[in-house]
Amino acid sequence: MYEHGSMEDTSIRKSLDSFYRTYCKKQPGSTDPTYETASRCLSKKISELADRDGTKYALHCLQMAQLVLNRDGCKIFPNQPTSACFSKPAEGEVMLEDRKKTPGLSDDILEFLFKQTQIERSPDVLHEK
Repeated sequence: MYEHGSMEDTSIRKSLDSFYRTYCKKQPGSTDPTYETASRCLSKKISELADRDGTKYALHCLQMAQLVLNRDGCKIFPNQPTSACFSKPAEGEVMLEDRKKTPGLSDDILEFLFKQTQIERSPDVLHEK
């Protein structure tokens, strides 16, 4: 049976950490306000979790969400038609059931981002400065 050497595991882990640090950051020069809001939210959460013990999985999920956001832009968010003729989701509820799943983007992270972008972009919410 093949055994993994700790040197090899450490090398792979360092390579992955380097990948996350390098490619899972906000892209400069975006003019889309929804992208900016989502990216700012991700950056804040990533910074909060960066040095906490036991949060590496959540940290990598957030970093992958940034990578997917960079690649796909705001297409990651479910379409919310404003002229829905039957019923709309209840206050604070997000409908994710009918969307196409995006590899690397969990429903929990997507729902979190969607709610945060809706809150920040809502005209009736007062933002603290």
